[in-house]
Amino acid sequence: MAVDAERNLYSAFCDRLASTAGQRVLELGTKRIAGSPSTVRRRLAHPESTYVASDFEEGEDVDVVADAHALSETFERDSFDMILACSTFEHIQRPWIAAKEMAAVTKPGGWIYVQTHHTFPLHAHPNDYFRFSREALEFLFVDAGMSVLGSAYEFPARIVTERIPEAERLPAWLNVDILCEKPA
Repeated sequence: MAVDAERNLYSAFCDRLASTAGQRVLELGTKRIAGSPSTVRRRLAHPESTYVASDFEEGEDVDVVADAHALSETFERDSFDMILACSTFEHIQRPWIAAKEMAAVTKPGGWIYVQTHHTFPLHAHPNDYFRFSREALEFLFVDAGMSVLGSAYEFPARIVTERIPEAERLPAWLNVDILCEKPA
């Protein structure tokens, strides 16, 4: 199933999340940062879905502690209909392993949505490892066996530096996202 390139990928993911009863949903990177509001998206899921909020360490807004590099050690293979990770992938030490693990626990026909950063200030909660292009995310998930439904940049930005003044005219975005489907 191809998603219209002009359509917001997050909206497409959320539409399916809200409209399908009985789904198993996994959200990665849900531990609340002290003093911050919750970022868990449980309210977006159909009320008859099973929603699991997960992070690699215990804390507020964490239902299950699971390492993104070893999801199949915590969850059964082919057990989730929908997986999302927002502002999480830049904090994963080995995102190529996490992508394969996400694919392993996704059911055939299931969707994965990832939003991460393309150009963004450093923010170590707890660590900050990577920035991604569309091509990088596509490669990670195709290599993991997923079909890419779409990828996009969001929130145009400018890079300003005295050393390379022309950088301000080059394309940059704060975020990049991808929507994938596990082949049936």
